[in-house]
Amino acid sequence: MTVMASGLVTGLLLACCAVLAFSACPLEWSEFQGECFHFSRASRGWIDAASDCRSKGGYLMTDDNEDKHNFVTQIITVLHEFHEAGFWIGADDAIFEGKWRWLESGAAIGPFTKWAAGFPLKNETQNCLVMKFEGTALYWMDDNCTPWHHGKEFGGQHYYVCEKPANSEGPSVIG
Repeated sequence: MTVMASGLVTGLLLACCAVLAFSACPLEWSEFQGECFHFSRASRGWIDAASDCRSKGGYLMTDDNEDKHNFVTQIITVLHEFHEAGFWIGADDAIFEGKWRWLESGAAIGPFTKWAAGFPLKNETQNCLVMKFEGTALYWMDDNCTPWHHGKEFGGQHYYVCEKPANSEGPSVIG
């Protein structure tokens, strides 16, 4: 084998055996503006959804700006089977009725909001934030945090969106 052919074979082997991983997010997560998003495939109560996000190293999504909201809307729109479903995100007013706070930071929501018309309801049993479609737009609504109330099914089962910072360490070589 010539030196040139040997070099070509070596180069091809290296190219086949090493994968340059540029993804800043784990498998099954989507990256947007330095954040990773995971769209659940199972529905749960809000507390269980928040716990699942924590087990993945994240938190229920903080929907705090128009660009992020539009990105999430596009992803959920593409997932046609989810178009009629609700998605938990990370805010509640469980401590003080009507004082909505982000789970991740404890900060009050705003100035960006996406409340549906007539929401939030002034209802002490609906303390958790869910996103649902009205037509083609995705809006916020408050809902029951748990699927059970006094031993009866009460609603409050939704899909959910987890969020966590993207890996900023740069690409890694796996091989």
